[in-house]
Amino acid sequence: MTDQHEDLSIANLSQELTAALSARAKELDETLESVVHEAWELALSRLPSHLGAGDIGCTLDFSMCPPGDRIQLSVEHRPDEFAREDADRLLALLVRILEAVERNPGQPVESAQLLDAAELRRILAEWSGSGDRRPPLTLSQLLEQPVKRSPDRIALVQGSEAITYRELDSRANRLARLLMDSGVGPGQLVALALPRSITLITAVFAVAKTGAAFLPLDHSYPLDRLSFMLDDAAPALLCTTEEAAEGLPARSWPPQLVLDDAEFAASIRDLSDANPDPSGAWAGHAATELAYVIYTSGTTGQPKGVAVTHSGLLDLASAAADWMALGVGDRILQFSSPSFDAFVFELLAAFAAGATLVIPPSGSALAGEALVEMLAESRVSHAVLPPVAAASIVPEAVPELRTLLVAGEACSGDLVARWASQCRMINAYGPTEATVCVTMSEPLSGSATPPIGRPVTGARVYVLDRHLQPLPVGMPGDLYVAGGGLARGYLGRPALSAERFVADPFTGNGDRMYRTGDLASWRSDGSLSFHGRVDDQVKLRGFRIELGEVEAVLADHPLVAQAVAAVQEDERGTRQLAAYVIPAGSEQPSSGELREHASRSLPHFTVPAAYGIINALPTTPSGKLDRRALPVPVPAQAATVRPARTPAELALCEIFGQVLERADVSVTGNFFELGGDSLLAVSVIQRARRAGFALSPMEIVNNPTVEALAAVAEPVGLSRGQGAGSAGPSDTDQKDSA
Repeated sequence: MTDQHEDLSIANLSQELTAALSARAKELDETLESVVHEAWELALSRLPSHLGAGDIGCTLDFSMCPPGDRIQLSVEHRPDEFAREDADRLLALLVRILEAVERNPGQPVESAQLLDAAELRRILAEWSGSGDRRPPLTLSQLLEQPVKRSPDRIALVQGSEAITYRELDSRANRLARLLMDSGVGPGQLVALALPRSITLITAVFAVAKTGAAFLPLDHSYPLDRLSFMLDDAAPALLCTTEEAAEGLPARSWPPQLVLDDAEFAASIRDLSDANPDPSGAWAGHAATELAYVIYTSGTTGQPKGVAVTHSGLLDLASAAADWMALGVGDRILQFSSPSFDAFVFELLAAFAAGATLVIPPSGSALAGEALVEMLAESRVSHAVLPPVAAASIVPEAVPELRTLLVAGEACSGDLVARWASQCRMINAYGPTEATVCVTMSEPLSGSATPPIGRPVTGARVYVLDRHLQPLPVGMPGDLYVAGGGLARGYLGRPALSAERFVADPFTGNGDRMYRTGDLASWRSDGSLSFHGRVDDQVKLRGFRIELGEVEAVLADHPLVAQAVAAVQEDERGTRQLAAYVIPAGSEQPSSGELREHASRSLPHFTVPAAYGIINALPTTPSGKLDRRALPVPVPAQAATVRPARTPAELALCEIFGQVLERADVSVTGNFFELGGDSLLAVSVIQRARRAGFALSPMEIVNNPTVEALAAVAEPVGLSRGQGAGSAGPSDTDQKDSA
């Protein structure tokens, strides 16, 4: 054990306190004990959870030293579990709190300043980021830079198709002219319901050239959700394809432009391919104009659109290329769904470096073997993946991958240990409410939990207490982000924007900062550690999910009185989204009914995988909902209706059983009701492929039984003799997410 002491001179105490010492020693002793106890609890509450005294053998003693002129504080700790510098900081903190109480006995202990002048200056002036940024460029200007520098380099590759920057620019110019002829211009939104494709990148480029902002729509989302987004955003135009249009709600507004039909081809054929805005007439005020709008989950049950301007795009593009060591001739994977802002990061990183953006086949499930195959066959050198996708592949299988950036959810030390010796590995962080990314780490190594890094150019970050005061090293607090990349706010929601985007008290120039809802702490080297959420938002497989939205949708079911959602770990150790409902009457809704109801409004990644019926919500002693006390849902029992009859049904029954670890799978059993989720669905796809059948993720979502799935499964050129069981129990299968 290590013992450290600090002394406080009683001579500096107020006359009133000195009198109290001589007249009421016992009362003073009790008062000081209360103050120190409160200070101790305050300090521990702001240290990382793994530093709890009960776990690390750390104790505090204080005593009045005779003849009563000193207060002695003693911290005893185990050096192997509680670092000397942490003990020193804690002791100094307690001294500072007591000195603050001596100066102002009436103030709450928690309002005491926890940083001395030198610490405050180091955190705010050095670690938090300067916020200095380059003069902003518009999205169109950024995308046009490689066209001017290296027009004949390959810009985009998808399968056997490859186009140069010159060809991409030509296509985008023609489409931009058509959009402008349709009335599209600055201040407007253009919805893009397009799959991953060269056409999608062309459309983004074209919209940027008109001065409008793009709104990506995932055409696989439920019709109710798509209708809400279209009504809420009110785009001037909707660009789509014939196939994607089949999944969109039938409506007359906004007008649709189908980019792959004969009418479109005829209308664009004779248009000029010259830049429609060569002088950049609208670019002068474009920093404050919208570049894109991304919809995220909302606590009220309705998604909210995050409105991002052009002001932070150049800083993002430069940071992406620099931190990933991306250059001309490199090939970066376009992994992310267009409905997530990491899509913008990948696009700008490629164009900033003059690299090639590799686009996977539309609808492909990018995880496990499928992701390995995509990376290897396309010779991808750089990739941005959520940790769950990176964990699904073996680093040695992709030797050409030189840089891996992980983002979207917490990264473990085990994942770093797997990848850091194989390639340059970076951990990044950023909420949708900023321009994609605000912090990045140095190249990682070792097996310790990695930091989320330091602020990138143009960004500022703060770790604050509830009084908006900066916190010392090691003490978790609310993470705020600021700087030029901060979003304008939530589209059409001024009250919510004002609540989450507040005045930045540290710049004095009217800047705003955004309360992320995440907990973080400073490390002694000036990087940041991530400690999870402070609200009901969760990250699951890279997807941002508001539990409140899931609960609001389920509570709307006529047989449900109350609903609660939580991320649970099943008996296999797999994290899944679970829902619990209290019936409105004697009739109980089935898991299938609840899943079907949720699927009408929620995107597939927020539809709970398991459901449970409860009589009351568990609460903490203070009356708050106790999500940790919710039971682990039990998968539904499989119905035994009829045996498999066809080779496809036989193979899929076997695959379902292997993936779900069940022996009672019937052809009529619902994959999701039996415990499956979108993560396990990728495993089904991979095993089915080896068994000779091609499936897509949406086919499993739309046909969740063996009977229905076998009817749509298409044979591939693999030997049926391999068998469904050849996948082996060691496969690690994860979901395509970003």
